[in-house]
Amino acid sequence: RVLVLHDGMIVEDAPVRDFFAAPRHPYSQDVLRLYRERGSAWPAQVPVTAPTLLCAEGLTKNFPIRHSNKVVHAVDSVSLAIRKGEAVGLVGESGSGKTTVGRCLVRLVEPTSGRILLDGADLSALSGRALRDRRARFQIVFQDPYDSVDPRWTVADILGEPLTLHTSLDKSARRKRATETLALVDLPETVLDRKPRGLGAGALQRINIARALISEPDFIVLDEPTSVLAPRARNSL
Repeated sequence: RVLVLHDGMIVEDAPVRDFFAAPRHPYSQDVLRLYRERGSAWPAQVPVTAPTLLCAEGLTKNFPIRHSNKVVHAVDSVSLAIRKGEAVGLVGESGSGKTTVGRCLVRLVEPTSGRILLDGADLSALSGRALRDRRARFQIVFQDPYDSVDPRWTVADILGEPLTLHTSLDKSARRKRATETLALVDLPETVLDRKPRGLGAGALQRINIARALISEPDFIVLDEPTSVLAPRARNSL
């Protein structure tokens, strides 16, 4: 299904086919017009009987303004539910809160209020080891690949970190898994020994996508992950 975010609030929430047939909100109509001009196809549908995997209830995030009692209302009482196997597209103008919603969902930004449920468990209430243990189940791919990695690490280190944290695989098995995951994003094993500064933005973003996939999570937040990829790479992903 498609959710449209405008001024930090969901202004439309509709099944994919209903949205593409007759969007209700003026902003949705503009988005759909641009979507059609690009010749994009309809996304695949997920059975309505699929169980809910992730749920946000009244998600709100305010950022304080320095040297002031005022706050920026980045996200205002957003609620959504995502089923297993479902891809939900969250669209909206720059600054509407899309990235903040995504970061709140994976607890990289702490919500001001609201709840986040994963398979019914309240992620909002977890901290420390309990939260760290759950992180294997959800990942995020950021828009800027260079801000997403430690420039001192090799690609093997970058891909090996989630495996070290969340699996019992030995070094040889971790490298084998890394090689297999790189193949999914059309990169050779030889990049494992390279560092980010020796890679282009497109290759590095594919490495970030591989890192998100390598621990086989149940849920991934994608924050405009293909914006730095060449058209051929976008199509292959």
